[in-house]
Amino acid sequence: MNLNCHKIFLFLLISSSATAKIHDENSQNAVSEPTTQAVEVLEPSIEEIKIEEGTCFHADLVQEDFCYNRTQKSSCECENIRDFVICCNVTDITKSISCLENSNFRNIHIINVTQSEINLSNLNSLKQVDSLVITDGNISKILGQFSKFTSIKCLNFSNNNITEVSERALLNLSQLKTLDLSRNNITKLPTIQNITVNIQGNSKVSCINITTILDKVTFLNKEKSYCESEVGSGWFNDKASITIDHIEKRIKFDFECPEECKCKPGNMHYKKIDDKDESDVLIFISEVDCSNQGLTKLPVKLPENTISLNITNNSISSLSDLVTNEHYQSIQKLYADDNLITSVVDLEGTKFLENFTILSLKNNKIKDIPYYILSNLEKNLIGKYLYLGGNRLTCDCHIIKNIRHWRLINDCDKILCNNMPAKILELKESQLCKSGIDDWANYIEYLIIIEVLLLVALFTKVSYDCYVFKKTGLLPYPANVLILYNQK
Repeated sequence: MNLNCHKIFLFLLISSSATAKIHDENSQNAVSEPTTQAVEVLEPSIEEIKIEEGTCFHADLVQEDFCYNRTQKSSCECENIRDFVICCNVTDITKSISCLENSNFRNIHIINVTQSEINLSNLNSLKQVDSLVITDGNISKILGQFSKFTSIKCLNFSNNNITEVSERALLNLSQLKTLDLSRNNITKLPTIQNITVNIQGNSKVSCINITTILDKVTFLNKEKSYCESEVGSGWFNDKASITIDHIEKRIKFDFECPEECKCKPGNMHYKKIDDKDESDVLIFISEVDCSNQGLTKLPVKLPENTISLNITNNSISSLSDLVTNEHYQSIQKLYADDNLITSVVDLEGTKFLENFTILSLKNNKIKDIPYYILSNLEKNLIGKYLYLGGNRLTCDCHIIKNIRHWRLINDCDKILCNNMPAKILELKESQLCKSGIDDWANYIEYLIIIEVLLLVALFTKVSYDCYVFKKTGLLPYPANVLILYNQK
């Protein structure tokens, strides 16, 4: 009983103490300044403010729409929150920062700057910050340059109206890792290297400016970041907006072009590269001209997605690379006139024979065309063009008997015979085919037919004898003769 009373007493004592503490805190809040409550709302715990690597501090990490919801507690446009500073509706950056009580901050976000120009040389008070963000304002020009030993690692000037940034503006930022200039009207980037850059929303940046720094910086959102090509740039006609992704692919295209050839990019389109990845990849359709270069073999490497190759007027004798070289797997148009090609047997069963649209082999040393090439052409005639004019074939009875296939060749009237002074369309069966049989191949065909007929006759005779034996019990005549012979 005494124990229960003791527990009740302790419970009442603790409750009274808690009540007294709450009452005391409320009393202190009542006599303090009204803005104390606003500071407690705006100031989160350190754990709640997390800045991901490679990104800048942003006011939304503290409170969404900070400036809109902010309760101004002084005339200062900036406010300290731990080691963060947020400034709203700033008319003069230098004056706004100078009114801060605590200058030991590492991150600052300045929102809605009404100044039209900013001189970076006057921002010495920001040398110690890691993250400088100036967004959503009316800045049109950024002049001067940051002073030496400025430790800024992340710099964000996005969503202003910036048209010009001093070329040397960032030269002293040796620790800079990330630069965000998105959603402005910049025409030329400042000198930068070894950093990550976002210029999305600046469609007037010179493409030539971009190409000079592509190997020095990493661009974010390349497929959505545009630059403007200049008249006479050699890549695109007139002025056009080109994505950085396109520019990178074009540079790669130029690099892969064989030294002795001329490479021309065709239309760009999206193609699915990986079946596991549903997204399509932008590719250039390449056309390569290696004509009149004295080549004795096909180039070892071609630009990716080359669909047209011109090797006219060289000394090439083999087309085996169309089968063995991975860089030739996209070829659909091959112009190989006036070479030393003697055979197309290498193309048997290849992807090229299935997919080609133009195969021009005029004026070569070809003496025979396998029948399957002509047969494949007949099965897939739509959209295919084959040229063999000027070649001298070994004319025989087979050509005459398959003349309908030869007529599928677009310049069949120009194909010659090397064993007689005639064109293949001028040949007559009586010239080359004797009694309708021109060689042993036809004899073998007839022999096979005779063997098949004999087998059918033998099967029919055995079936008839079995039927007679089941009905009458009489054996076939040869069986009766054998039985009588054995009885003797």
